Amino acid sequence: MQLVENRFEIENGIVKDQYSDMDFDIIEVSDKYMDAQFVPGFIPVYATYQKDGTTYGIIQKQELPPYMAVMDEKQIKRNFLPLLLGLKWLQEQDRIFGNLTPDKIYQIENGYALKDFGAGEYYEEKTPYTPYEYYAYHGCGNKASDVYSVCAIIYEALTGIFLPNADERLDVDMLEPLAAFGVSSPLCDIIEKGLSVLDCDRYQSIEELINCIYTEDEINACVNDWAIFVRPIKSNLSDVKDKIAREKRIIEEEKEEKITSPQTIDPSKKKKTIMMFAGICVVIIIVVALNATVFNKTQPEEIREIKMSPMPVSASGSAVSGSAVTGTSVTITPTVTPTAAPTTTSTIKPEPSNTPEITATIKPTPKPTPKPTKKPKKKKKTPKATPITIKTPKPRRTSKPVKPKPKIKIDKNISIE
Repeated sequence: MQLVENRFEIENGIVKDQYSDMDFDIIEVSDKYMDAQFVPGFIPVYATYQKDGTTYGIIQKQELPPYMAVMDEKQIKRNFLPLLLGLKWLQEQDRIFGNLTPDKIYQIENGYALKDFGAGEYYEEKTPYTPYEYYAYHGCGNKASDVYSVCAIIYEALTGIFLPNADERLDVDMLEPLAAFGVSSPLCDIIEKGLSVLDCDRYQSIEELINCIYTEDEINACVNDWAIFVRPIKSNLSDVKDKIAREKRIIEEEKEEKITSPQTIDPSKKKKTIMMFAGICVVIIIVVALNATVFNKTQPEEIREIKMSPMPVSASGSAVSGSAVTGTSVTITPTVTPTAAPTTTSTIKPEPSNTPEITATIKPTPKPTPKPTKKPKKKKKTPKATPITIKTPKPRRTSKPVKPKPKIKIDKNISIE
């Protein structure tokens, strides 16, 4: 992967921009192409880099349809003016394009443009757009050579037919006049002069050709339109350059601060570290205290005091059987004593009564803690049948028989006076 100007990453012919989502392409350019990137007639280049002794430029990837043939005079003048201005600027740099052909021309928003500076004065390829001097002088051209090539392309765009090669036109010129295709006389004469076989009979520079075809107002309008077209690219490039320079300056300042100033800890980070350390210390202290209390704690021993009422003794001194004794009670009172050694003592306290009370104190030995075992599964308890008690009715008390009262008979015949 290759990095260009800390912005473009190039890997396997694919260009990625770190500061935008635009797609870019790579073209081969000369070292001076960056000076022409905002000149009308040249595709703007964002950056250049060297690889294997060749200079490459990064341009915005877009649909650039090749030059289209067969158009009217108005379209010819509008589309070819940016291209002619680019060739004019190139000749002002004491350089010629050399091998201008239709496949080197691309159509963009405001007309035709070039994507490179061409082969220059020397090249050996022969095409219908190659002037005669390249045949006669072993591939050496001049400024008039570009005039012949661009006029040959315009001739093809107006007529739709190819020119014969220049060396074939030397003895017998088979060029058909443009008037036969309905081209107006001013443009027809200018193009035919530019297609003269000998370079001395042509226009000697692209600037002369432009001044013959276009007015000064048309040239200025084209320059202004092109400036509007490339303005976003210019501003984008300036913003990117400022951003790169600003980032470099920040990086250098940070490096200088690290070297000159001692390393200081951020107060917030320092406070967090102290709080974390204090929390760890508190946790350790709590754990140690809990362990000390657990290991130093004495296990209390459970002492059970059993009080039993003794069985009654008969007159002969033998104990009465349990079936004849009623009211025997056993009381178990758990108490805790600090004594560790398990002992078993029994004391008998005499009482003045005939039934003395016997008190027995049993101290159980500490049982070892059994290992945890799996709890057996509890069996489902079957409900016990509760006994039904039937109450028998008590007999009612019978009352004493009541003697009937004697009835008094009244004689109705008796009169009372």
